[in-house]
Amino acid sequence: MQTPRWINKPKQVSGPVVLFLHGFMGEKEEWEFIGAKLGLACASINLPGHGDCEPAEGDWFTAAVRKIEHFLDEERLEQIVLAGYSMGGRIAMQFALKHPGFIKGLVLESANPGLQETYQRDMRYESDKSWSERFKTEWPDILTDWYDQTVFSSLRGTPLLRDIINEKQTRDGIAMAAAITGYSLGKQVSMWDGLSVLDSPILFVSGALDEKYTRIGSELALTSAEIEHVNVEEAGHIVHKEQEEAYLGALQRFIEQFS
Repeated sequence: MQTPRWINKPKQVSGPVVLFLHGFMGEKEEWEFIGAKLGLACASINLPGHGDCEPAEGDWFTAAVRKIEHFLDEERLEQIVLAGYSMGGRIAMQFALKHPGFIKGLVLESANPGLQETYQRDMRYESDKSWSERFKTEWPDILTDWYDQTVFSSLRGTPLLRDIINEKQTRDGIAMAAAITGYSLGKQVSMWDGLSVLDSPILFVSGALDEKYTRIGSELALTSAEIEHVNVEEAGHIVHKEQEEAYLGALQRFIEQFS
């Protein structure tokens, strides 16, 4: 059984609890810096196929939502601020739409609400299957090509990229091969319409150097007055690592409304 990583856990929780969800190839420990500086009750969990959490049996998105449900049940929490990066953000959206009553606020960092056309989903799933095969046979060398994708272009030639690759190569390549197809954007339903009517404030954080997710954030913010888009300068896809303090500041300002 996986255990949550409580970064800050006061004896009595008086303010909002923040639950962080990592992205693909991430683990719960990566939120330590942000959580410790946040100064609020906050925790993180590993999603299926990552860290101490076994791969999913059946639908991966459903399994991930159940992990959040289990966390809330075990910790007896009635409402949280749910913050997810990339794949974790996509799972956060699904949880929020299934259990809106648990969501005090939703923080989405570089997270795709979904592809709206069938042919787009089919193409993405085929691409993820190709990556999956390479993860099985080329691990960990495949990480160089993975982070050479356009979405990570802001990392090229930086010490941060070397640190990230050194960290990720400790993962299980076979588990990552399963996760990339299990959580494929090609299998995800579109959540654009659902987010636009969600009765909770939403913060979408993107990096200004990540044109794709800057555009997604801008378009999403136009669908509802409850959605705020913050575009962080000098950051790309992984805002919470590339510009930690700016991400933390945006998160703190968003959470202030719940205090």
